Amino acid sequence: MKSFLLNLRLQTSNFIIAGVSSLIITVLWFCLTWHYGFDLADEGYYWYGSQRVLRGEVPMRDFLSYDIARYYWSALVMYILGDDGAFAARLSAMIFQFTGTVFGVYICLLALRDKGGIRWIFALLVAAVFTLWVDPYYKAYDHATSILIVVMLVLSQISKAIGWLGAGRVAQYCGNIWKKSWCLWRCCRDFCDYCTPD
Repeated sequence: MKSFLLNLRLQTSNFIIAGVSSLIITVLWFCLTWHYGFDLADEGYYWYGSQRVLRGEVPMRDFLSYDIARYYWSALVMYILGDDGAFAARLSAMIFQFTGTVFGVYICLLALRDKGGIRWIFALLVAAVFTLWVDPYYKAYDHATSILIVVMLVLSQISKAIGWLGAGRVAQYCGNIWKKSWCLWRCCRDFCDYCTPD
């Protein structure tokens, strides 16, 4: 019982360290990208898709899009904020990026057995790597999803109940791959139709 409580305290401590370090780095990067213009990217496709979802359109049916979840997530954040501007679009990506970074740092802290200040330094460095990995920012959904899949696979080795959740996530990821290949096939078909004379 004593070792279980000690392990529970360590895991709680790891999660708090992961959350605080990820929040610091993610918010710092968001402020730098928004205020000073770092990480400028062509965000119009992502932003426009989110606005169209707000207006009741469906990705892949009404307009070409990436994975549809990013548009619904961004539209939800825009709806909550009451703003369909670029700031709300970037903020929604930052929130999703924060989620992936927290769990990624937490899994990395599981491997670190040291105690004390070294865990904070390690957590900040890992959070910085995960945050800088997201380039451009609207690809945060792809990166965070990849991190969450790895987290589920690692946690499935610890607990079988979490393993079933991870299996569902992997199935969803495979479905997204199928959707992308279908989209590629459709683009090739449309291109061939365009190039062939009537």
